[in-house]
Amino acid sequence: MKMLISNLLKFFIFAVSLGNINALEVSSVQELKSNNILSERELVKSALDHHPIIIKELSTIESQKGKIREARGSFDAHLVGKHKEYVDGYYDGKVTDLKIEKPLRYLGSEIYFGAKKSDGDLPSYYDQYFTAEEGELYAGIKLSLLQNRDIDPERAKLGQSKLEMAAKKMKFQEMQLKIQKDAIKYYWKWIASLETVRVSQNLLEIASIRDKAFEIRITKGDSPAIYRQENKQYIAKRTGQLAVADQELRESILNLSLFFRDKDGNRIDLKELIPNEDIFKLPEISDDQFQRDLAYGLENSPLIKILENQIEQLELEAKLGENKILPKLDLELKTSKDYGDGNKNLKGEEQAVLLKLDVPLEQNVGRGKAQFVKNQIAGLVAEKRWVQDQIQANSMAIKNRLDQLKKLCDAVLQEFELAKLLQQAEVKKFTNGASDLFVLNMREQNTADANLKAIKSSFDWHLTYAEYLHLLFKLKY
Repeated sequence: MKMLISNLLKFFIFAVSLGNINALEVSSVQELKSNNILSERELVKSALDHHPIIIKELSTIESQKGKIREARGSFDAHLVGKHKEYVDGYYDGKVTDLKIEKPLRYLGSEIYFGAKKSDGDLPSYYDQYFTAEEGELYAGIKLSLLQNRDIDPERAKLGQSKLEMAAKKMKFQEMQLKIQKDAIKYYWKWIASLETVRVSQNLLEIASIRDKAFEIRITKGDSPAIYRQENKQYIAKRTGQLAVADQELRESILNLSLFFRDKDGNRIDLKELIPNEDIFKLPEISDDQFQRDLAYGLENSPLIKILENQIEQLELEAKLGENKILPKLDLELKTSKDYGDGNKNLKGEEQAVLLKLDVPLEQNVGRGKAQFVKNQIAGLVAEKRWVQDQIQANSMAIKNRLDQLKKLCDAVLQEFELAKLLQQAEVKKFTNGASDLFVLNMREQNTADANLKAIKSSFDWHLTYAEYLHLLFKLKY
């Protein structure tokens, strides 16, 4: 009878050990059944739509629209009024002038039209103020023929504000890529932490169930007490491992919650959620796909676009400097007509042409600005070339790292399968009394370590792929 009980206990330990070996199967997390599934796509979309930093950057873009509108204000129409009246002395005349001026963006031009009326006696040297009894209507246009023809401070300000808007959009795209990278990183860290906890729980469960079996065997006199003491040491060690894994899981959940948000931007509780992704499923990136991704990244990278935008802004400043070198030759065309009784010289229409010339003799302002800006442009062009080279070199390094990590993961998964077979064989030997607890623990730990290495190498691949997407300006969803 005693022999029967002993054999039954051995079989129990053997069955429990084999059961927990099978529980070490890779990616068991994805097999959980739940309606509360969080996919990588859902997380990334949530972060890109509702993350506070994204909302902040969108607000910055919206605020820049106000700057553009402000710059357009340089071309707003103005109502200008003047009134001059002699209140004491020999003359008692007065004149009132009211006109609308409208600057235009073409040729630095300005159009205007208005009305003027004088009354009483005015000095003869103010003959331009005299009008017929009912007043004068006039209109005209001013044109810049050299300086300010192609560019002027007002048009430059408007152009700069538009370029700044483009720069903010590029920085927003760069922020999207960073948010995506961090969201993907913490998503897979969450999965890796769940898998690590599972492995640690399985190890502890094996030792805990074995402890109960040892208690019965020791009571029956079938096993020395030292075996149970040794097993308790393993329980203590594995309890500590589980505590560390559980702490890492809690931290990963907290980090992940920063990216999973509702439509109002509030963090969503992740405690009841599970992932549905296989951490060991690593897609292969072919050389052709890599070349396409690299070409796309070089063409669309925000880092390069931002530098090109800065060059455009400096080119605009250079044009302003070159504009200052040109002579200022302004042309004004004006037509006017007086109405009512009055001096016969005021009757009929009048057309006038005015040319005004202002030549900068030393040109230090314009040439100095142009020289300063052109050197800055040369520096940015060199920096752009350096960034392009960095993107090419870094992307090739990341591609090689992805390939090596995939090979490593395949090798570690094979190591894990072999470790499971060795553990199963050791369990049989231990059950038949041909092995000891120390060797069995070593086999169990080797199996767990191989599993953990597979988890880590797979997590490293996903983390590296997130960097790959960031570097080559690819939004995954």
